[in-house]
Amino acid sequence: MIRLLLADDEPPARRLLREYLSGIQGVELIAEVENGAEAVVAINHLKPDAVILDVEMPELTGFEVLERLESIPHVIFSTAYNQFAVQAFEENAVDYLLKPYSRDRFTRAIARLQERINTTSAGITHLETLSRLLTNFPSQQALSQQALNQQASNAQAPLTRLMVRSGNRIIPIAAADIVWIEAAEDYALLHTAQGKFTASTGIGELEKRLDSQVFMRVHRSAIINVQCIKHVETDASGNLTTTMVNGAKVKVSRSYTAQIRGLIV
Repeated sequence: MIRLLLADDEPPARRLLREYLSGIQGVELIAEVENGAEAVVAINHLKPDAVILDVEMPELTGFEVLERLESIPHVIFSTAYNQFAVQAFEENAVDYLLKPYSRDRFTRAIARLQERINTTSAGITHLETLSRLLTNFPSQQALSQQALNQQASNAQAPLTRLMVRSGNRIIPIAAADIVWIEAAEDYALLHTAQGKFTASTGIGELEKRLDSQVFMRVHRSAIINVQCIKHVETDASGNLTTTMVNGAKVKVSRSYTAQIRGLIV
């Protein structure tokens, strides 16, 4: 049973969601809140498996709620505004429901939620089973652990080459050739000296897989290759903008300013 919390400041929206949920098996609505501050308290206390979260709420926005949580549940954003979609998927949202939406659209979002939770649970179960096997066969434990460590090392090694689509072809792109990366909903645009390419992987996942010593997040929607910085400009308010070797100007949000300043010697 998926324990679900609903955070929305509009009573009609909450009523409609309750109606939609009434016909879905395997989901229990455990609480409703009507502003961001209440959402933080309720989520931290009740620890739901998932939350349907409005973006624009009194007190705190949906994104500000996520910043204040002890642990983040699976999130389906529900909002009347389409301009937050990129930011939502950067937060690894399960889905982004644009009001008004139909029962069928809502049902598909819940199906995605169930699929993600089942996938996550299956991964945990696999690791627990593997751990028990290693314990039951101590003579093989050292060898198995060595193999696991090698697999983990390979999985964690930074990407040096990416395969991306270009028309009807799939071509290789060297990570070193990427000047900067721009978020585009659940995709990412790779800006290189050879042109612009679309990656099917989101910017958040790319950040995890690229070399953190070379690729630096400077904004929710931008990652730069620090080796491709031409210069950095500061305005009267102290805001930073990086100019890249290809002429692109990438703004640095205040939450990432310290990382850029850390490069200054």
